[in-house]
Amino acid sequence: MNPAQIAEEMERTLARLDELVEDTRTAGISLAEAERKFKSTYARARMEARSRVGTSGRPMPEKDADDLATIASEQERFDFTIASQTMTYTREALRAAETRLDVLRSLGASVRGAGG
Repeated sequence: MNPAQIAEEMERTLARLDELVEDTRTAGISLAEAERKFKSTYARARMEARSRVGTSGRPMPEKDADDLATIASEQERFDFTIASQTMTYTREALRAAETRLDVLRSLGASVRGAGG
């Protein structure tokens, strides 16, 4: 690569970094919202289940309440898992773009040092 090509590629990488920073911010907000929805849905369903009285006149056993809450919050847990994976992906993509920029900087320095 010549210095002009390196500079162009650095500009593209910097633009991609800007996009990825915004994507990471958005993914973080989505993750927080998905976690909040999941935890509140689970807790609400668990509390409702625990307030039920069985045929013995006692509250529902903990295990049964947990199972019902898991079923009631299945979609929210799935959404939370997807949001978590999206956050992981955007962070990895951001790190990869940062690494690419570092490589381009080193390459540019090498080319300049070699008189290119």
